[in-house]
Amino acid sequence: MRLPGFYNHKYSKPCLVLSQAYSQETYGPDRFPRVPEEGRRTGVTDESSHPRITKARSTNVSQSEKDWAYANRALARGEPEDAIIAALANHRRYNKHDPRYYAGLTARKAAEARNSERGAAQRTVQPER
Repeated sequence: MRLPGFYNHKYSKPCLVLSQAYSQETYGPDRFPRVPEEGRRTGVTDESSHPRITKARSTNVSQSEKDWAYANRALARGEPEDAIIAALANHRRYNKHDPRYYAGLTARKAAEARNSERGAAQRTVQPER
């Protein structure tokens, strides 16, 4: 939202923001179409239309758990660890004191967990001698 009387610095040449009145009329609720009660949306989302959103809200998954899951999925896809760290750090740049440290720790621990799981799976698959 641009405030009238201030400059918009989005472009290389700043421009003054002005307001223009196109009408003196005030529109009330009676000027808008009515939506039948049964057609109105409520704050409740049925699980069939958005199962992922509903599930995330109902299980109270923390943001750290979501970041951990993202790192695990990215590692499973074969993405390099430094790319995962960069993506997480960029995503958390506004709500972590040291986003690079947080991202590195999350990605490194996810990689270690995947490696230990893979090692355990390989040990159980090998025949005894």
